[in-house]
Amino acid sequence: MRRTRYDVFSDLIETIRRDGKCTLTRASYGARIPVDRAKRFIFYLLSKGILKKEEIDGSRVFSVTIRGIEYLEMHARMKKLLGEPLRER
Repeated sequence: MRRTRYDVFSDLIETIRRDGKCTLTRASYGARIPVDRAKRFIFYLLSKGILKKEEIDGSRVFSVTIRGIEYLEMHARMKKLLGEPLRER
C-alpha cells in the first residue's frame, strides 16, 4: 500500500526520535525514502517547528521537538480513528 505524505512524515520523525539525533542520510534510510526526498521533507518539518537542526562535530544532525512528538501522537490517533491498522515499528 502506498504511504501518504503524512505517513512519510511520521516515519521520518519516528526514526529521528528513536535515534535521538540523526543525520539526513540515516533519517532517509530509516524512513525508506531517497535522500533527496527526505531532504525536502526534513526542511519542511524544520520550517514547521517539528524538527530542529544542530551542528555536531561538523555534521548536521536533526532532533525532534515537543511539537514533533505531538505530531506522532496525533498521527497515531488519526490512523486509529479512521480504522487503519497501525504498523509495527
